[in-house]
Amino acid sequence: MFSVTTAAILNSYVDNGGVLSTGKRSRISPEAQAIGTMRAAEARLAKAREAYAPLVPLIRELRSAGLSLRGIADILNGTGHNTRQGSNWSAVQVSRVLEKFSTHISGQAA
Repeated sequence: MFSVTTAAILNSYVDNGGVLSTGKRSRISPEAQAIGTMRAAEARLAKAREAYAPLVPLIRELRSAGLSLRGIADILNGTGHNTRQGSNWSAVQVSRVLEKFSTHISGQAA
């Protein structure tokens, strides 16, 4: 609970035209938020495609040869390839790269 002094200061501030924040995003419409979210997702996807484009042919070749996702991750890790964040590859990450590139490679149909 506020002390009496803090409450008095806040009341004085509001009485003199001050506005206290409600913590809500009242300045951004839901439509603008949706557009921003969509554009951010598109930008993340574009960065991922750019970063992983050189590895996709190798990953597809290994997958076509019958290797598991874990096996592909092990090969990528063993040959010195890291993820964009500098981490070791996992089966889930290999799967996500294949998913991101399932329909496009640099804007072309796969």
